[in-house]
Amino acid sequence: MAPGTSFKPVISDSLASAPEEVKRIIFVSGKLYYELAKAVAAEKGRLGDSIAVVRIEELCPFPSKLIENEIRRFAHATEFVWCQEETMNAGVYTFVQPRLQLLLPAGSHLKYIGRGPLAAPVTGVSNVYKAEQARIVEQAVMGV
Repeated sequence: MAPGTSFKPVISDSLASAPEEVKRIIFVSGKLYYELAKAVAAEKGRLGDSIAVVRIEELCPFPSKLIENEIRRFAHATEFVWCQEETMNAGVYTFVQPRLQLLLPAGSHLKYIGRGPLAAPVTGVSNVYKAEQARIVEQAVMGV
């Protein structure tokens, strides 16, 4: 790591300037964050501060306390999403789902947005892959 930097297991959404307005928290790990952040910024005029994108960068040991802090920060959130670009059976969803579910407010459900289960790691056709990626980002941000 570069001098003056440090690893953060959980990175809060610094662009969510009004935490009390956040209705949907999107949890993500890795580079998909940048596509989501770009899409949220592009829709800020329409969506306001209704979405927070929280990065979970350390999976083991699972940073439960830090994630609980984020859920408390966005206390008015009613939608909770795990978003990944990998297929459901290849990414970390099956690992994080039971752990995140335990941290959510009573009666809340963690929604999965990503590629469905596949025997292959990804679609082998570039145009199909790009369309799937765009769908994932749109579903996460627009809630469709």
